[in-house]
Amino acid sequence: MPIGNPGAQALHAAVQPALRKPRLKRSSVWLGACLAVIALATAACGTSPDAGGSSGSTAGTTKVDVGDGQTVNAKPVRNVAFLMGGSVATNEYAAALAKGAKEAAEKYGVDLSIFEANFDINTQYNQLQNTLTSGKYQAMIVQPTTPQVCKQVQQGVKRYQVLITVLGSTLCGQDDSSGDELASPGTVSFVGGMYNTPGQEAFLKDCIAHSPGKHQALALLGPEYFGTTKAWKAAGKLVLPDNPDFRITREVNTNWSTPDAFKRVQDALQGAPDIDVIISAQSDLTKGAVRAIKSLGREGKIRVYEMGGGKDSVALVQSGEVYSTFPTYPKSSAYAALEALVKASKGETVPRFIDRDGNPNGVLEGIPADKLSSYTPEW
Repeated sequence: MPIGNPGAQALHAAVQPALRKPRLKRSSVWLGACLAVIALATAACGTSPDAGGSSGSTAGTTKVDVGDGQTVNAKPVRNVAFLMGGSVATNEYAAALAKGAKEAAEKYGVDLSIFEANFDINTQYNQLQNTLTSGKYQAMIVQPTTPQVCKQVQQGVKRYQVLITVLGSTLCGQDDSSGDELASPGTVSFVGGMYNTPGQEAFLKDCIAHSPGKHQALALLGPEYFGTTKAWKAAGKLVLPDNPDFRITREVNTNWSTPDAFKRVQDALQGAPDIDVIISAQSDLTKGAVRAIKSLGREGKIRVYEMGGGKDSVALVQSGEVYSTFPTYPKSSAYAALEALVKASKGETVPRFIDRDGNPNGVLEGIPADKLSSYTPEW
């Protein structure tokens, strides 16, 4: 239609706005449709099994059950922090823990950072706070110095969505429990058994079985606030009432070091001439006890039982300075703890409680000299 015609121009002017509006709406519809398609594609990718996600998890994460109905949206594990209760330099058990964790880290291709609390509650509290808030670590292994860190860890799990395994002592003070009850809500797994009440009970029964007659014993333990000490006391309540001839007349707490054990045992024995048995909770303590016995000239008069099972323990049993060693498996324990974190982050099911310190071949009996030939220490 010729535009120069006045009537046509009027008609053109009237129609143009009407024509423009549908075209604008059509553009909006197409833009909205494109955005919807993109959103659907993004959502589909976020829940793809290949992306490591699962129903209800955020993109690139895996929903992991951490007990008591709680879950963590776990990221792929690349950096692991090991919050160790002790010190590698002063405690051989701690050194064995570090070795096991390093071997697992190498196998699974993750970076491992070890933080040593040296059995100081405040130090571990600060280390936990720093590692949780750093944003660097997707997973953590915690060897608690005290149940006082329980709330801190559980709140950190919820806020920062990190995976945590616990070993040795329980997180929230339930060392006198057994089985899955040893694993605290908010954690993937608990690795232990030997230093919890069932293991301590087996240890004490073994000591008594090899000590017929009447005896007065000294129990050589770690710090009073440590979970393993609580487990030992619970084991004593279960075992000692049925064995009235075997009496524990002294309990000596230490900082887990050989020098501290030497001094405290020496002081205790000087005021207790009737003690003829020492039950040591750990190999570093045993070495201090043996030195104390020698310093007082009481060799051959005091029988020593110990929990440990390391190479130094075997040497002491071979020499006759220690009657038997009850094995523990720190290297296996730390290895299993890190392995559980990696597997859980990939959606694999891991046990809530990993028994016998993570060593499926671990034994629950003391190893005296006549059984050493069939025993291989792992640390």
